[in-house]
Amino acid sequence: MQNLKHYIIDGNNLIGKDAFLSKIQRADKQNARRQVVALLETFARSKKIKISLHFDGFPDESTKSNIFQINFSFKKTADYFIKKEIDIRANKSDIIVVTSDSNIIQYAKVSGCSSILSEQFIAELKPGKPQDDEEERIKQLNNISEFKKLFGVD
Repeated sequence: MQNLKHYIIDGNNLIGKDAFLSKIQRADKQNARRQVVALLETFARSKKIKISLHFDGFPDESTKSNIFQINFSFKKTADYFIKKEIDIRANKSDIIVVTSDSNIIQYAKVSGCSSILSEQFIAELKPGKPQDDEEERIKQLNNISEFKKLFGVD
């Protein structure tokens, strides 16, 4: 029987690699966390995986999941607890660490885990989004006045 893949996710790093979530976080940190949880719950439902989500700081009652574990670092860093979780997991080859933090990526690698950059993972969580953005830009360029503005033609 094949073991389930276990994603250990650096939550704040993931938020920071998405323009929309970063904008939300600047206005309301807890709302950005809830948005990430919702994206991850959809992802987890569509795949047979386990998730551990790590955030820096203190918990908020509104940031929770019935599908996966959410960990808060309190006065330490999430990086500390991500490394600690890597250490206690038995099947390192089943672990995928999601972060763009080079220190954690290196730690995962020497521990025998896989890793994926946060910006790549967010693209998996939001399929179709980059294409939609590109299609919007094409529509704008098809608008002759936008095209003229872009190239400084009157």
